[in-house]
Amino acid sequence: MNILIVDDDAIIRNWLSMLLKQLHQYEITLFEATDGLEALNICAVSPIDLVITDIKMPQMNGIELISRLKNEYPQIRTSVLSSYDEFEYVRIALKSGALDYTLKAEMKLEDITALLEKTLNNIKMEESVQQGLSSYYSAIAETKKSFMEYIENGHIPSEQFLSALNPPLSMNYLCISIFKTGNNNVADIPIFIISNICNNTMWGERINGVAFPWDKDYFVLMYNCTDTISEHQETEYIKLFSLLDNNIEKHINIPISFSINVICKKEDNLRQKFMEALDIMSYRQYYSLSINLDKRIIEQHSGRKELVRTIQKLLDVGNHEQAVSVLLQQLAYMHSIYVSPKKVNAAVTSAMNVFLTYAALLDSNNVLEESMLCFVDHVIHATTAEGMQNIAEQFCKFYLEQMQAINQNISSVIKLAVSYINKNYNTKITLDNVAAQVFLNPSYLSQLFKKEMNIQFGDYLERIRINKAKELIRNSNKAMSEISEIVGFSNQNYFNKVFKKVTGVNPLKYRKF
Repeated sequence: MNILIVDDDAIIRNWLSMLLKQLHQYEITLFEATDGLEALNICAVSPIDLVITDIKMPQMNGIELISRLKNEYPQIRTSVLSSYDEFEYVRIALKSGALDYTLKAEMKLEDITALLEKTLNNIKMEESVQQGLSSYYSAIAETKKSFMEYIENGHIPSEQFLSALNPPLSMNYLCISIFKTGNNNVADIPIFIISNICNNTMWGERINGVAFPWDKDYFVLMYNCTDTISEHQETEYIKLFSLLDNNIEKHINIPISFSINVICKKEDNLRQKFMEALDIMSYRQYYSLSINLDKRIIEQHSGRKELVRTIQKLLDVGNHEQAVSVLLQQLAYMHSIYVSPKKVNAAVTSAMNVFLTYAALLDSNNVLEESMLCFVDHVIHATTAEGMQNIAEQFCKFYLEQMQAINQNISSVIKLAVSYINKNYNTKITLDNVAAQVFLNPSYLSQLFKKEMNIQFGDYLERIRINKAKELIRNSNKAMSEISEIVGFSNQNYFNKVFKKVTGVNPLKYRKF
């Protein structure tokens, strides 16, 4: 192994050379340089395997040297020598591609041995990635399958699952790390190669752990921390993920976009901790955050029920502009206080369903409803706050345009009739009642209503009652007899009959959907 020592202090160079020469189990050829520029010149003419460099040097410092080596000689591994007060520089060096760091004041033979082993393991990892060993990939697939079975089956104890892994793990100081790559085209991500790089990187760091792909976006690492002190655990995590980021980008040119980690205690539930980690991950992706949020912020309420009630009241009186304004204002407010993505999704979806209900009343051919359902589907799959905002704005614009087009063909008297029905559907309302409210003959109102609304008065009344009933069935545990009465039916059997006519299924079956 060809090793280059880079330090402007001759004492440090001599001390490190002496330690390396004691490692007779390795075939080592030593090179020395006093600064980064001299080191680059040596690397240009000699096949160097490992560069061990100081951080602060004249001409070119260690950070710049590591960065230059990564770009110009990516096959060369690097490690840094540091003092106690230089950890911020060490962090930068690790992110720039360094394999490890060694404290000058604590430099011992075992530290240098570990560094050389890590270098050899890193070389082996690169060879396995290039060879694409299928046996490794099948082991990764088996680990993923086993973990998914554990998550889905609530009866398997955490320790039982962990002890059956290869290598075996335990709950005490178990780190669950989840990361997402920076590749926008998920289909192009070589998921098993990435998982294999992760496993080999942990092995090179002498960390007991497993790595596997999760879902279509995320990768999971689980490993037992080598230290019980939280600060040291955080340092280990930073170091590991700096190595992972560099190794993955080096071999397949895909960076890690962001990651999170959760440390478990012996008494914790692995299943619950993993789901918490997924929530945090989706949080950070949704809001593009680089830090974890306080749990009190994560548990903010979305105001979904009040939002739905407000929109319903506004639509009942035909105030469509104010209704969409309320939705957009509430969405902006939820984003400003970092409401959980799941709660934002539920609130926006519920609000859109209210708009859908009203659109369905005015669209007998269901063309408008089908178009609006596409927006709901996009909301369900929104992964960022910006994406959610864009979808909501497009939905509101589309809805208002459609309502404006419909209203242009509706006379003011029919608008008054519709508004009265929407507000009084749950009473014993009749055509005569509505006609009296708008000062028209019942027969003429019936004809005008059918002509402009493209639906009979009685069918419209039934549809709005059934749509209100559907909301109650979805969002409450009320008995069908109570629901039928709330929405204006005096006879439950008749309610069941009308419900099936409008929806195609009876109310009880609808509740099971």
